[in-house]
Amino acid sequence: MTGGGLRRVLAALAVVLAVLGSARPAAADAAGPTDYRSEVTGADPALPEGVSARVVGGDAFLELTVDGAEVVVLDYAAADGEPVPYLRFSPDGTVEENQASTASVSNESRYGTSTTVPDPDGEPRWRQVASDGTYAWHDHRIHWMAPSRAPRTGADGTVDLGGPKGGWTVDLLVDDVPTTLTGSLRVVPSPPRWPAALAVIALVAVGLVLAARRGPRPLLAAGGLVGVGAIGVSYATWSTGPAHARPSAIPMAVALAAVVAAVVGVVVARPQVRLIATAVAAAGLVGWALTRIGVLAHAVLPTDLAPGVDRAATVLALGVGLAIAGFLVWQPTAQSGRQGR
Repeated sequence: MTGGGLRRVLAALAVVLAVLGSARPAAADAAGPTDYRSEVTGADPALPEGVSARVVGGDAFLELTVDGAEVVVLDYAAADGEPVPYLRFSPDGTVEENQASTASVSNESRYGTSTTVPDPDGEPRWRQVASDGTYAWHDHRIHWMAPSRAPRTGADGTVDLGGPKGGWTVDLLVDDVPTTLTGSLRVVPSPPRWPAALAVIALVAVGLVLAARRGPRPLLAAGGLVGVGAIGVSYATWSTGPAHARPSAIPMAVALAAVVAAVVGVVVARPQVRLIATAVAAAGLVGWALTRIGVLAHAVLPTDLAPGVDRAATVLALGVGLAIAGFLVWQPTAQSGRQGR
């Protein structure tokens, strides 16, 4: 394969793997990197034992867990002055959604876009959505409802959502007792981007020097290890948050493809096979990193991992992947004879 042909293969692979890695689920929008943190601050009256609420995914989902009580989450709008139920948590763990409520349609996406018109004035139409007493949903009362950055209203970055002290409220019925859940939303300063950029540049430089001196095998071995870490990071992101709105599992497959290709590039003797495997490894690592580039620019990440671990994995994948790609673009044939070393 000529250098020009290999460049075209690499470019095509990078595009395909990047598109696959960015695939989204058909269900409710998965949580993504953000600069907002929404938190539950209390309830009036206090929630009884067995009932708890929290925000997951930074500001993406309000999650309610109910054990041994009946809790009804009320809709955004009332019908003829009467509250409309949105969710119903039963004492046996069954959770149902009223398909006639405004929230059932609006909450399908983060910003509430939908072509379906609900019927809040009609009789409730219940559909079971969970059976273990826990359910999480996009509640538009707890986050900023625009892609543009919210204005800060306090020294700590608190956003005024119109509730008590500028916070948010969600109305519930807990065993028929009217209850108001309260919370706050804050803008969190974004991390600086230059350290990640410098780290990527350093990794590319070191990788190219290493490949020039010793051939691509050590670089591919490093790429395989980075790919294993990428699989772990992807799994942590995929498994965090509600099961019905998880991000695509395809990034894990993309990272796995990079690992397999890196191994093939290290152990297979045929130069052409090694070149193609090396291209796949580079495309997989770079594609995986590009689909997650937002973790380098936002403060709040939708994962249980420490943010530093998530960002480090992305930087490593991007830096090592670009180093492998650079080796292929600049020296695909001159070094092919050295790959057996």
